[in-house]
Amino acid sequence: MPTPTVINKYRYSDVINRRYWDRYFYTNMSVNPVISKLGGGAAAGAGAETDVMNDSKTAFEYFNIVGNTNLGPSLDGSFGLNLAPDATSTHGVEYNTGTSTLNNFTFLIDTSGQTTSAFFFRGQFKVATVAGATLLMGFRKVAANNATLSSYTDFATIGVIAGEFETETQIATGGVVTTDTTQAGVNATMFQLTVNVDSFGNVTYQINGLAPTVVAAYQFQNGITVMPFLRIVQNVTTTATASCNYLECGFQS
Repeated sequence: MPTPTVINKYRYSDVINRRYWDRYFYTNMSVNPVISKLGGGAAAGAGAETDVMNDSKTAFEYFNIVGNTNLGPSLDGSFGLNLAPDATSTHGVEYNTGTSTLNNFTFLIDTSGQTTSAFFFRGQFKVATVAGATLLMGFRKVAANNATLSSYTDFATIGVIAGEFETETQIATGGVVTTDTTQAGVNATMFQLTVNVDSFGNVTYQINGLAPTVVAAYQFQNGITVMPFLRIVQNVTTTATASCNYLECGFQS
């Protein structure tokens, strides 16, 4: 019997551990999710409460910042799932795939490029009033949920802050660095955000598939484990909706 031919283009990279091969999710935010409190019981939206949402494909946890009378996301009727908290200044939510080290969507940073292949996080959004909320997505070091973004020691994010596309990053509690891309969002208009991390921990961003006009270099620290997350916090002006059409995360192809 002839020896089978190995077609390398269909092989996983040798630097990817076998248990990482299926680390990918895609959810198109097309159904009203099932909501419950972490650990059981009904979601109440209390400040610092962690709830769980299950859609047709993926389970997410979300952390209520200050408080939230919107007891879980719901379809907006036209674009996707409205992930915004109630329209009250400072009220917010953080969505992630779980803060446990058992979270299947965690990625070890090895700045030598020998352990983890490049990975990404992407989503499409539409915010009714872009100046009314801060919406940031990216990766942060695995840690318990916190109401204050700067309390996370290491993170790299991009999103809209008071209507402007900006990045916010921090390395080892060294201070949050905010960089204005000089690009602006438009009310009720779709935008796509992507955060890419290469195999050395270097972070790059995309807005609607293109690199931002202005960007600051960032590299995650060696040896830390990061996870995807999304934060939406109402500003003084507030927004009625901050909807998501889809989210996906995994290794870069």
